[in-house]
Order: sequence, then C-alpha cells, then structure tokens
Amino acid sequence: MAYSPEFSITTRSVDGYFVVSVQGELDMVTAPQLEQALAGCSDGVPIIADLRNVTFLASHGIRALFRERSGGQVALVVEPESHITRLLDIVDNNHQMPVFAGLQAAIQGVTESRPSGESPGEA
Repeated sequence: MAYSPEFSITTRSVDGYFVVSVQGELDMVTAPQLEQALAGCSDGVPIIADLRNVTFLASHGIRALFRERSGGQVALVVEPESHITRLLDIVDNNHQMPVFAGLQAAIQGVTESRPSGESPGEA
C-alpha cells in the first residue's frame, strides 16, 4: 500500500481546545500519524478531531479515534449527511463519542458537557 500524498494532519489550539484536522484517507497507513498527533495532547486538554476533509475512514482510523485517552473522548467534527457520518453512526451505535457539524458547535458542545466551572485543560 503506497503513501497517499494528499493525506495531511494539522494541529492547533482553539479557545483552549486541541484541534486535530485530518485531510485525505484515514487508513492503516495513515492512522499511526493520527495516533501520534492525538498523543501530542496528553495533558488533559479536550481534543476535537475535524474530519470534514476525510475522504475514506478505515477501521484503523476508527480505532485511533475511539482509543481511550486521559483527557476523555475525542469530539468529532464531520460533514452532516456524509459517508463518514453514516459510518460513525454504525460503529458508535451508543453515541458515546460526540459528533458535531462544525468546529464552533463542537467547542460549545464540549464546553457545555464539562463540569460547571471547569475550563479546558482541567481534568
């Protein structure tokens, strides 16, 4: 399996949240890069994974997203009505991983779900 040059991951801090944006195919070749990016946030800061530009999501990518982390679950941003949304509906049948249609909606939703008075980064 060849490396996909269209694949990229960028990380940034937005309003106290660690945002990981993924573009391209998230499969067995590229999932380790996502794991590494997510591991870069090990200090309890809430993580939001922006999957709006993911074109393919294989089981290795799903496993990387659903892995337990010290800061809690990763919140996901996906395009509504996309094949990625449908796949996440199938594998996360209990809806334990929050999914949002936009980054600001994810920040607001994660903020509202945190205990009162707890700011991002406090665990």
